[in-house]
Formats: sequence, C-alpha cells, structure tokens
Amino acid sequence: MNKLMVYFICNAKLAARVISATNAMAGIMPCSWSVSERNDGIYISKMNIGLMAKIFSGEIKKSHGDC
Repeated sequence: MNKLMVYFICNAKLAARVISATNAMAGIMPCSWSVSERNDGIYISKMNIGLMAKIFSGEIKKSHGDC
C-alpha cells in the first residue's frame, strides 16, 4: 500500500438515536471510510452498515434502513 486516508463521516441524527439507545455502541460506530492507493489502483472501503445492523436488535436494527 502506498497511501492510506481514513475519513470519519457520520449522520449525527442517526448516531444520536443509536447511542441514546445503546451508549456502548459509541466506540464502534461504523462511520469510517478509507481510501487507499495500491500499486494496482485506488480502493475505497467502508463497512456494510445494513448488513452489520442485522446482527443487533432494538434501535440499532431498526435504524439500519436510515443509512
């Protein structure tokens, strides 16, 4: 890998709903995107929030449709 940049992007309203319901989620909020340059091109990576939300319940699971 030649270069790597990580961007933290968050939907404040959605994050507030999730953290208000389950404040332990603050440490693992899936709000980051990475852009990396490799010898064979540029790659953008992010977490699949909708898929990840399916393993949770309550407000976390309900809010995945808002992402």
